[in-house]
Amino acid sequence: MKEDQQFSNDPIENEHLNKYIEKKVRKNSRLRVGRKNKEIKKYRRRLIFKTALPLCLFFIIIALISGYFVSPYSKVKNISIEALQDQNQLKNNLPIQVGDSLMMVKLNEPKVIKLVKQNDINVKNVKINWKGHNEAILKIKFYDFYAYFKHDGHYYPVNDRGETVKQPASINNKKNVLILQGFSNKKRIKTTLLQYEKLPNDLKADVKEVKKETTVDDPQKVKVYLNDGNQVVLQNDQLAKKMAYYPSIKTTLKRPSVVNMEYGAYATPIK
Repeated sequence: MKEDQQFSNDPIENEHLNKYIEKKVRKNSRLRVGRKNKEIKKYRRRLIFKTALPLCLFFIIIALISGYFVSPYSKVKNISIEALQDQNQLKNNLPIQVGDSLMMVKLNEPKVIKLVKQNDINVKNVKINWKGHNEAILKIKFYDFYAYFKHDGHYYPVNDRGETVKQPASINNKKNVLILQGFSNKKRIKTTLLQYEKLPNDLKADVKEVKKETTVDDPQKVKVYLNDGNQVVLQNDQLAKKMAYYPSIKTTLKRPSVVNMEYGAYATPIK
């Protein structure tokens, strides 16, 4: 370079040298501008990519969500019932149907279970399982009816919540069930059933019927009719506790009697 920049006294030689230097400067200048242009282009591409990528992802997600909700995959595909009852009748009373929103059903499972119980008082427990992604399996357990409410010569099943079925039923063997009569209060029925359940099995088998004998002075009064012909008067919320004494009292009775156990215990022969 030093030699290039040294000018001689020859005008022609100096002219050639000046042209060479100008050409070299222009070349270097073009290289620097071109290099700058490439960097600008890269910067612009990165800027466009950073701006467009979030928008593209947003629209892709929206499209996927919209596609899911309009597809059959987001709906209840099938409903099956596992229960020892008429399947068609149960399906007609279900609060969910095929084609319902899968998300809404899954989010509201407790409410669905509650509605199934409300639609049929025979239902004791409901559990919802899922087969695959969108096939519902309802496992339904029913009450075992051992008590019946007697009214106008008909017998209506009663569950342990004290609720009475609206349709009467036929009883094949009355010795194996408890008959309730005269009750109009669901809470009283439930209390009586809970007390009855606490009795020993041999004493349960001897109880035939519990009849309400409510008075103004004694709103809890009931009369228990036994298969041996005797009757026991007591408060229904004391049934389990006081009936525990009945077997020993029974041995002292010489003929069918009414045993009053409301306050103390005394027996009066049935006329």
